Amino acid sequence: MSVPKKNNGFAARHRSKIIVLSLSAVLLLAFVAFRTFRRAELPDIPVPFDVAHFGHVPITPADNAAEFYREAYAVFDPRSAAASQQLTMEVLLQGWKAVPPELRAWLEQNRATLDLFHQGSEQPDALDCQPSEMKLTTPPTMAHDLRELIRLAHLEALRVEDAGDLAGAWGWYRAVLRACRHAGMHGGAIERLVGIAIYGWIMEPIVRWAASPAVDATLLRAALVDVKAINKLTVLPSGPLKIQRPAFGLRMLFSESTGRDKLRASLGGHKEVNRCLIVGRKERSLCGCNWT
Repeated sequence: MSVPKKNNGFAARHRSKIIVLSLSAVLLLAFVAFRTFRRAELPDIPVPFDVAHFGHVPITPADNAAEFYREAYAVFDPRSAAASQQLTMEVLLQGWKAVPPELRAWLEQNRATLDLFHQGSEQPDALDCQPSEMKLTTPPTMAHDLRELIRLAHLEALRVEDAGDLAGAWGWYRAVLRACRHAGMHGGAIERLVGIAIYGWIMEPIVRWAASPAVDATLLRAALVDVKAINKLTVLPSGPLKIQRPAFGLRMLFSESTGRDKLRASLGGHKEVNRCLIVGRKERSLCGCNWT
């Protein structure tokens, strides 16, 4: 009697799958071993700043420039398309006489906005959103509003200067300089960049004002004192880095008591989620070791 041969069909049919699974397992083990080896070389650095303390800024509405800017933008009357095309630095550098009627009318329509903006510029601090409440999707509202408000202030400075009030013109230029510092307070990189853009917009007009023969030495010295005081309002670069999404947000969300579900919800489904979930505590602490 002949003995039936063993059925080797199963091994033949699934040989390729077995090879692929084996290679995948080897690659996974190699990745884990490589990651473990590299992490062993990293120092275990503690959190470089007090996250809970940094996440809340104590400020009253009366001292918060953002409150005034918010009210100013609420009554802001947008300019027409024709006025927008005429609002160029080339026109503004020629002085008030070169300002077209459409822009003059737009300025007069926004008197209430100007008053609120000026009040806001005099405040010692500006907070649009508490750092602990910031998310990747939090819009830089105050910074956006200021880009429009400072153009009004620039036009008003030209009007006042043309009327012969050089000190009054400087008051509006001073307001814009303070507003550009407010834009970068307690905000991330976007807010800081908006402040830089405002500074870049207004510097050439200020130089033009200072070069006027009608501006005497006393007024220039007073303006210099103001500029030095305004420069002290500039926050350190470490501030925006701590707040900047996702750096600051992830540091808070990756606390020991926070789960991945809260991280995903806070990030709003952004692509950064999968990449960030594989970052270890040592890597996170090392990234922030120079943020103080």
